[in-house]
Amino acid sequence: MQCEGDGERVRLLTDARRYWDQGEGWIAGELLMSGMSEEQAARVAFAIMRIAKKFIKKKYLAVFQLMFSEKRRFFWRGAHSLFYDIRSKTLKMERKEERKGTLSEEDSLLYSYLLLAECSAKTVYNACDPMDPFDEDCSVALIACFSEFVVQQGSEQIRTEAADLLFNQNQNF
Repeated sequence: MQCEGDGERVRLLTDARRYWDQGEGWIAGELLMSGMSEEQAARVAFAIMRIAKKFIKKKYLAVFQLMFSEKRRFFWRGAHSLFYDIRSKTLKMERKEERKGTLSEEDSLLYSYLLLAECSAKTVYNACDPMDPFDEDCSVALIACFSEFVVQQGSEQIRTEAADLLFNQNQNF
């Protein structure tokens, strides 16, 4: 038996998927994250990072620590400092790009991954109901960054995993 809300959810997911497929990750993110609690958004962030890290060879301690906190909610406040650790790596990549004029394909994907990790850390921290939250649209930015990462990585495997995660109407965060 379907409830009236189920039809609305299907419509929302269909619209979000259309924007996602058109490369409009921000709009897809606004639709997907609307009505979601901060905790649900954090669960989405963890799920996205589980997918993304499979496609990155380089390992970062701050990302490992963020992922370690997934099932340990009392560590989520630590995502604030982890954001700054990740941000320092992102800024290094930006300086590298400024020096060289461009990034290699591998570095470009790594840069997208770091931006994704930044958004994930912010989203997780905001789920702690902090007094000093990051931007309220960081979970929307998370979806936009994931969209960019998926496009850059380019494999059918990641496209399928991303779609299964984000657009499956039975997904429950």
